[in-house]
Amino acid sequence: MPADYQTLFQSVHDYLMASYGGFDGLDVMQAVYHLVDVLDEAVAEGISAKEFAGDDFLDFAQRFGKESEIPTWMTKREDKKKEKMNKKIQKKLGGK
Repeated sequence: MPADYQTLFQSVHDYLMASYGGFDGLDVMQAVYHLVDVLDEAVAEGISAKEFAGDDFLDFAQRFGKESEIPTWMTKREDKKKEKMNKKIQKKLGGK
């Protein structure tokens, strides 16, 4: 992979791991595999990384993360808190 694409890949990878990755990062691996495929296609078409992603690699990383539909670690944490609270309330109300 050309150097400009290596920089783009590393930028997106780092963003995904920091924003979406859980404890071990396995939850973002499908997105990383997809990223490699997408970048390989762009390289094969002869498009520079700047033409492909634009001037702002972080913006590209954010858009890629959103489009990958991976919940952020904060969303996962909030979901767990809600689930725990709902179970506690249900138990107090006589539910399971």
